[in-house]
Amino acid sequence: MLLTRIEEMVPGAVDAQRRLLADHGKKVAATVTVEQVLGGLAGAKVLKSFIPGSPHFVDPEESLHVGGVGIFDICRTHTFEWLIWNLYTGTPPTAEQEEWVRGRLEQARKNLMTGPFYSRVSDFLLANARFLDPMKAIDGALALLAEDSRMARKVATGDIREITWQDRLEDQLDILGFLSVITPLVYRAKYGGAQSMDEFRTDLRFAQAFVSGLGIADGDEQSVQMARVVDQLMATMCYHGPGNVSTFDAIVASSGGANPFEVFGAMVGGLRGFNHGGAAEQGVRFLFSLRDDERYGVEASLEALEQLAALRILDHKLPIWCVGHRVIRGKKGDQRANATIATLREMFPDDAFFALALRWYEGAKKMVDQHTGSKFPDVNVDGYTGLLAHLCGIIAEPRMAPYAGAFFATSRASGVFAETFWQAVGPLRLLRPSAHTEQSIELLPAA
Repeated sequence: MLLTRIEEMVPGAVDAQRRLLADHGKKVAATVTVEQVLGGLAGAKVLKSFIPGSPHFVDPEESLHVGGVGIFDICRTHTFEWLIWNLYTGTPPTAEQEEWVRGRLEQARKNLMTGPFYSRVSDFLLANARFLDPMKAIDGALALLAEDSRMARKVATGDIREITWQDRLEDQLDILGFLSVITPLVYRAKYGGAQSMDEFRTDLRFAQAFVSGLGIADGDEQSVQMARVVDQLMATMCYHGPGNVSTFDAIVASSGGANPFEVFGAMVGGLRGFNHGGAAEQGVRFLFSLRDDERYGVEASLEALEQLAALRILDHKLPIWCVGHRVIRGKKGDQRANATIATLREMFPDDAFFALALRWYEGAKKMVDQHTGSKFPDVNVDGYTGLLAHLCGIIAEPRMAPYAGAFFATSRASGVFAETFWQAVGPLRLLRPSAHTEQSIELLPAA
């Protein structure tokens, strides 16, 4: 059903790209200053999202929208299957279309669990996951499956011109289904001492299968709660345009002809750094350290936390983790964070650790605003997602903080795949910008 819908969309998407090129091909799309060149290209609008209709954007009021639906509502009310359809098509699915995605991901899970390569994946993770960052463990497991993918098989036989958009999409959907097995298996192998996945359920939707794979829920009530948390965490990190580090790395790799398994690896390479997805781990780790520090603890006052934030900023020049986001912000702040706070209030209204986090980010925002002049000092989603995963029982203790990155990578794969799919429709664009030397920059006229 998704393939049928996309088949209807592909001709229009290709025509739109051709018209844009024909009508505006020689026009200047961006002016980049030397300051931007030397400063990470911040604010330089030199990339285009090729998702049809560009339905995913940051609204000045509501923050991120996906297919016309605000991220607050997506986080609070929709499933990962619903989100996947919306990311690929730019329109919310019907119940029947959402069910189709559920069935397609379920089939991928079954194929993995009953196929010839599952023991290769499980043996690798049980032997090595404890030595690897969770993101890299997931990437390593997927790498073992890459050569059996549709795209890789055609490359191996030299049939490169026979690769179709259907091959790319089917490989991407396989990976999204595989992740509901592999990401929980990484958790078991790294933190739970599991020796098998024999009881893993495949006949479930993504979040439910994920929770069954974790194998830690104490009864049906906690399973339902964890599944809701997983759905929310899958939405919080899904997408925010082609310019963020992980999506851009993935687009570059895809432009060179990499298959989706290799594109996932490129995404993880960009995501792992502490200035991007790795910040989620650092934010969770900091909250744990704040809770466990006898100088502060869960009863720490707002005044004490403000002093700590000022000390980190002014004296120690340390980051305030999980505050500020260059892209996803609106007048209401980061709506992903607001949605996560709303869920925390609903599930854990009287939790002292949650109350500590609220006070910390209130005090940190005040100090960031007062001492740094930041244009966007509001809390972003990373710290609160880790806290939500902790309070529902997944990131149970500080040593598990890196698993926040596993959630980030699993979520981000959906948006990365939707973006790279539509980037690859039509003529393949190899991204390889030219570089200036110091001398050539000096020859450019001033803006």
